[in-house]
Amino acid sequence: MILPIQFQPIPRTANTAKISNNMSGIRPSGRNTTTWACVHGNTVVGEVTIWWGHTTGDAAWACNNWVAACLRGCTAVNAMYI
Repeated sequence: MILPIQFQPIPRTANTAKISNNMSGIRPSGRNTTTWACVHGNTVVGEVTIWWGHTTGDAAWACNNWVAACLRGCTAVNAMYI
């Protein structure tokens, strides 16, 4: 029996550049990452760092699946622009 995985927000620690939450638990180090602000309404409610896609849509998916405060209603903005 396969149980569904519940993603948790990625904690902001010094290790987030090397270890992130994904389906296998650890992403390979050495890949390029982008950091995105998760926006609900007009409020930044969290942040995600992704290592795939690097598009607004991919970041929004990560926000809505990893940041509980999004309540599946977040958009993503590249953190460089905030």
